[in-house]
Amino acid sequence: MERPVLAPNILITGVSGFLGSNLASFLQDHFTVWGSYFQRSIEMKHCQLFPLDITEAKAVEKTLSDIKPQMVIHCAALANPEKCEQDPAEAYRINREGTKNLLSCLPLQVRFIYISTDLVSDGQKGCYTETDLPNPLNVYAKTKLEAEKLTMDWGGNYAIIRTSLMYGPSNRINASFLQWISNNLKMNKIAPLFTDQYRTMLFVLDAAEILLRMSKKKDRGLFHLGGSERINRYEFGKKFCQLFHHNQNLLQPVFMKDVICKAKRSADCSLCSQKVMKLTHYRPGDIESGLQKTMKISPYL
Repeated sequence: MERPVLAPNILITGVSGFLGSNLASFLQDHFTVWGSYFQRSIEMKHCQLFPLDITEAKAVEKTLSDIKPQMVIHCAALANPEKCEQDPAEAYRINREGTKNLLSCLPLQVRFIYISTDLVSDGQKGCYTETDLPNPLNVYAKTKLEAEKLTMDWGGNYAIIRTSLMYGPSNRINASFLQWISNNLKMNKIAPLFTDQYRTMLFVLDAAEILLRMSKKKDRGLFHLGGSERINRYEFGKKFCQLFHHNQNLLQPVFMKDVICKAKRSADCSLCSQKVMKLTHYRPGDIESGLQKTMKISPYL
């Protein structure tokens, strides 16, 4: 598919991240894609990539003035919960203030999609809908929720998308959860995986398809976006091993309490995504189909 003449400008922040890089590749046939990264550059054809520190308000203002995007998908974040616990000030600076800097420069008609997280829930219930009250347990989730509130207060053409844990083809710069499992197994190392944390794991290109459709709509508000299956990490790892012919004996089932971390974890932050599926007329596939598609793109996993 060829990009349409005079394709609208779209800015993807955090383009060197797992979602950002897959999203930029996916959208390049539909938009003129501009992508910002912080420190780690990435090579990508047909996309205009550049460094940007979103915590620098003047740099953000100049960038948006120069590009004049019709759409922004804000993926950039300090997304490692452990790093956020170790340096809360930095987490708030990037996740909250960085978002504020973007919003302060955007005209209200620009389509702004904020990528949030299923971790804003406390995990006591599972199958969370958009009307369930959030109760974040760690610094990362708290900063994301505060940025959600900033987006709502902005009052423009926004959509907040809370995504679940994603998997799919890696850009080899920022490793995904799936890449971490693969790396361990290839090195014949044990991969400890939780049996008591449940997510609706999402194939990243299903996420990209829904974000494409949401970028073209004007519906505002909060939307949950997860995959079609509720599953724990250990069962996901088993499906991966079976399909990619890895040694399943290297997977170690563990409880969350057995792994010492500073960041508190939600036990079941699975998402109900009926609202966004109904709006976009698109339903993410199951895990097996997502892994099969991943194998075609990244057979080296």
